[in-house]
Amino acid sequence: VPPRLLEHVDVPFPPDVEGIVDLKVRVTLFVDERGGVQRVRVDTPDVHPAFERSIRDAFGSARFTPGELDRVAVRSQVRLEVEFHAPNAANPRRPAS
Repeated sequence: VPPRLLEHVDVPFPPDVEGIVDLKVRVTLFVDERGGVQRVRVDTPDVHPAFERSIRDAFGSARFTPGELDRVAVRSQVRLEVEFHAPNAANPRRPAS
């Protein structure tokens, strides 16, 4: 049974970054047998350090139900993709008024 996130994790767009509108970052979380995140690895190359910091801060305290193997809690990995959208960017799907 894979681990499941217990609460939504909000990863904020870094306030000190300009010029990047949309960004997708692949991440691997290493979850221990108690459901805590022991390590966050950013798998997308050449990610601005501010985005890495935002991801690590957000997921570092995330809680999961532990993964299970034969009904025993085990360490596991969770792979996911984090999407960033600049807060002041125009929405390309919605025409300007």
